[in-house]
Amino acid sequence: MEPYKFPFQLFDATKSSIFQSLTLGFVSLNKPANFKAFLNLKKLMLMYVNITDEELQLLLSNCKVLEFLGVARCQMLTTIKTLQLPDHFKHLRVFHCPLLQEIKLNYGLTTLEYKYEGPSIPIAPPVTLTNLSIESSDVCSALAYISTELPSTRAILPEKPRKFIHLRHLRLEITFLSLTKRKSDALDFASLLEAAPLMEKLEFHMWMDCECVRYRKLDGKLRSLPPKPHSHLKLVDITGFYGEKDQLEFALYILRNSVVLEAMTIDPKPTVAAEQCRLTWKKDGFSYVDGYRVSKKYLLRADRRGVVDVVKAGRKDIEALRNAPYKMPQEAK
Repeated sequence: MEPYKFPFQLFDATKSSIFQSLTLGFVSLNKPANFKAFLNLKKLMLMYVNITDEELQLLLSNCKVLEFLGVARCQMLTTIKTLQLPDHFKHLRVFHCPLLQEIKLNYGLTTLEYKYEGPSIPIAPPVTLTNLSIESSDVCSALAYISTELPSTRAILPEKPRKFIHLRHLRLEITFLSLTKRKSDALDFASLLEAAPLMEKLEFHMWMDCECVRYRKLDGKLRSLPPKPHSHLKLVDITGFYGEKDQLEFALYILRNSVVLEAMTIDPKPTVAAEQCRLTWKKDGFSYVDGYRVSKKYLLRADRRGVVDVVKAGRKDIEALRNAPYKMPQEAK
């Protein structure tokens, strides 16, 4: 069945001037080259829309006051450019566009949300970026993406790393695969503290799509990186904490190096980054308890300022999964 063709002829410059927000889904956009409309549009969301690179650029060329653009699962797009948009365009959201090869951003953008499957693509974020959200289906590709495709940070930081000068809020949603297959782990993300020296809030949401083993002293000494105090990070939210060794090392590094930290929440239950996955009581339920016990034993003991809050997990959570397994929260389509 062919998608519905959007009737541009019904929306001339006069009729469309009343629209400030527009969401289009499951339609085909074939905008005439000389068509003028949506001059007052501030928010545009395209979901499952058949639109080419050229058609998107023509559409955006009319949006003189656009502030937000969302593009989700548009199967034909290979390039997204916001260079021609006005200075008050601040927020770009790109979710799962399989053919996308390039994103070119305007100076002045402050918020970027990017979720992808498969190979990562080059993005050069402007120095004005203050909010960054990345979701990846695998920790190795996510870390490689952050360290190589975003030129402002490096996974293994040099003596004078390039940095996200203005970044205040970083949100990561990461899927961890088998330990035997991955070359990177949670501790590698500690480098982000140095890459974002003014960051005030960090969200690190994990989904362990593998067999999990909680840390015990028999597993060897915990790794520790050279101390590099961070003087702006105040709020940290970590979910999907199953008590694995690298997870604990990452959390301890954040706790010890964030000198103005006001609150660190550790939740063993995963909340995001596991699209279409179902939790099980045998694996995830007992991992909740493992994460809770490891957090109490090591993180609370290392907390000298009373900033760590561990969300309790116990037998009731296992029974809840046994009786009614549930799906993870889905992204907004």
